[in-house]
Amino acid sequence: MIFKIEGHWIQVRDCPTIKEVQLVREGEFYRALSSFIVAWDFKKPINEITASQLNYRAIRPIIDYLNKTIEEIANDANIIDNSVRTLIINKGKVRLFPESRFMIKYSDRLRICMQCIDSLASLRVLPSGNTVDEIRFDDFLLLEAIVKAKNELSEMESNQRRR
Repeated sequence: MIFKIEGHWIQVRDCPTIKEVQLVREGEFYRALSSFIVAWDFKKPINEITASQLNYRAIRPIIDYLNKTIEEIANDANIIDNSVRTLIINKGKVRLFPESRFMIKYSDRLRICMQCIDSLASLRVLPSGNTVDEIRFDDFLLLEAIVKAKNELSEMESNQRRR
């Protein structure tokens, strides 16, 4: 998303990372902004010092957008968990409505995250970012839900074999 501020533009990520979520929760908005901002037309590099030099009133819409995005994804955690569980436990026999909120917002990211986890519910590769801190927040919640559902499925299958 691109914001126009005082005759300049600032481009931010469409989804915050785990690190940015942690920094916002700790109240470190300028440190979070220095990571959340992807590009701008100022003649300075993007870092914590230059982000802190921005006028607070001018960057308030970016901070509000960051908070709103984090809140929306955090509120969707149960929907993500239940939807992924339904898809994995039922092995694709049950389909979610394509117009459901989950499918509209997370279907593309779910496809990417499903490929990152093997059949033993182990993370093979990161879906986004180079480190765990740089994983998108929605990817993190999807990965967590996939691992839980796959572990539950393997436990159910092992219980059925024992009988």
